Amino acid sequence: MKKLLLFLGGLCVMFSVYAQNEGFKIHPNGFLYSQNAIDSLRLKASSLDASFNETEFKKTFYSFHQTMGHLVNLDSGDVKSAISDFENGISFDQFFLKYPHAKIDRDAFIIRTKNKNYNDVEVVEIQKVMLKPNDYFHFYHESENLSLYQWKSKSKWLYNYEEETSYSPESVKAIFFLDDFQTTPIPHEYALKIGYADHLIDTTTVIYGKNMTDGFSESLPENWHKFSKRKQSKLLDQLRNTRVVGSCSFDSGPRQHAVNIAVLAAETVEWEVFLKAHLDIMNDRVERVADNNYASKGRDSYVKELEELNIDLLKLVFGITLRVENPASNHYFGDLSRIGRALAESIHRTEFENTILALIEDKTLDDYNRILFYVLFENYIYFLEDEDEKEKNSLLLQKSLKTFPYSIGDILAKRGESS
Repeated sequence: MKKLLLFLGGLCVMFSVYAQNEGFKIHPNGFLYSQNAIDSLRLKASSLDASFNETEFKKTFYSFHQTMGHLVNLDSGDVKSAISDFENGISFDQFFLKYPHAKIDRDAFIIRTKNKNYNDVEVVEIQKVMLKPNDYFHFYHESENLSLYQWKSKSKWLYNYEEETSYSPESVKAIFFLDDFQTTPIPHEYALKIGYADHLIDTTTVIYGKNMTDGFSESLPENWHKFSKRKQSKLLDQLRNTRVVGSCSFDSGPRQHAVNIAVLAAETVEWEVFLKAHLDIMNDRVERVADNNYASKGRDSYVKELEELNIDLLKLVFGITLRVENPASNHYFGDLSRIGRALAESIHRTEFENTILALIEDKTLDDYNRILFYVLFENYIYFLEDEDEKEKNSLLLQKSLKTFPYSIGDILAKRGESS
């Protein structure tokens, strides 16, 4: 084991030398893909873009269930008595008076979702949305009791009990809910963006098949571009049956493997695989044993390749940023940090700024999605290179806080003060 760790550590050191330059082959046109592939993909993209009929799109999406609550953390005193009080419906004010030493986090933003866990069992999840900088007051509750998804929560408690261990004392964390969970229809103009994303990103296609096995990233054959389209497609299928897991943050193998898949899918014009593979590169959606922010700086977004296809980039990235409780199966969800970086490198920055600020300030959209786009805009500002642009957009973003409910706007304002 020690030799293995030393070997992996050596690999990380070696990979770190190349961290700021991924070394992916760039064609004379300046893109990951040949001009012939770009031209063919553009025709396919234009056809898909034109065939999305907004007037016929009728699907209604619903927001995540969301509410506000006060969190408490009790790790001393009579913890068992506190649990009994929770179950007997003690009021928050009475609890505060009875347990003055409890740690309190007021006005936390809470969401409720229904998902499948690692054992493929359907569960209800209730968790605090982490809005504050350096916030370590976590709360996460998972239950196989699906009735919790319809549970009326107003003025009730939900708690997690932790037994005493050699590392920590007996404790309980709980939420006192200020109101029932609410879910609202996503306004039609935003639902269209989700529909557009699902129209472009085929939700019936997955990159890796059921016969997938873990392996290593291998270079494409030197003369692969001279293969027949049939032979290239066969090579693509082979790559899609291998998952590459990075040994550390600086291991470029997983991204190289994703690029190889995207390149072959582009050359064979297998759009359904191509777009998901390219979005995985842009969103840095690959498997690694560990990762850190320093290593991610050298990973380009390759957004210009998507811009070259003449699709509606803003509609696409907004569609994969919005969160809803009833998405299509295999709907693609984007990463806020990576999308922020891609948009900061985009030629559509001005249009993006105007559109996202209007969305953040739109009170017809649920608060959770408004918060997500607030965070997306923060990431966008972070990746801008021009300091004047950063300052201008920071002021506009801070102005948008006035449109949030006070408790949320006040919390988000503290994020800006810490940056």
